[in-house]
Amino acid sequence: MLDTQGITRKQKEIYNYIVHYIKQNKLSPTVREIAETHETQVSNAKRYLDLLEASGHIIRQPMKARGIKLPPHISRPICYLASPYSLGGDSSEEEKAERFRQVTRQASELFSQGINVYSPITHHHTISIYGRGKLTEDLTTDEWMEFDLAFLQCSTKLCVLCLDKWQESSGVKREIQHAQDMGIEIEYIDPSPFVIHGEDLVI
Repeated sequence: MLDTQGITRKQKEIYNYIVHYIKQNKLSPTVREIAETHETQVSNAKRYLDLLEASGHIIRQPMKARGIKLPPHISRPICYLASPYSLGGDSSEEEKAERFRQVTRQASELFSQGINVYSPITHHHTISIYGRGKLTEDLTTDEWMEFDLAFLQCSTKLCVLCLDKWQESSGVKREIQHAQDMGIEIEYIDPSPFVIHGEDLVI
């Protein structure tokens, strides 16, 4: 998915909707469907599409009702893989290492399905071991989270790996809330494997 930093929240919502619609239906939504889904007028939906096209987020084919396409390099879904890790500093190094192993295995499985994956725990755990200086010694949880949310808002989907105590993780809660605010699809994955669908899962 393209960087969405330079567009408005409403444009991001519509862009995410288009990406999800194309993925699920193998064709694009009509302008009227976009307008109805986002409770706006068709003229407003057309204006949002004009802006998304101008920024390179979509390609439009004139005179086609379902003529919206995605640029080739963003046709593969991008998954942000969330999972608990330190639980506010209450976890031992062994517990954190085990969560790292489990989420990294899940990331590998998603890769094997042709899904581009960003796993912050896989990324940060490795840096915390092999990195040096301020990056690993002085960064706060909020600073790590600010870094992660930049990746999340560029993702097609938030996948939450429901490891033990995931509902107690403040980081996972923030990631879910951010995804909901951005209109990003959420999928809950049990490591069994078992998938729980639904953004209204109580946390």
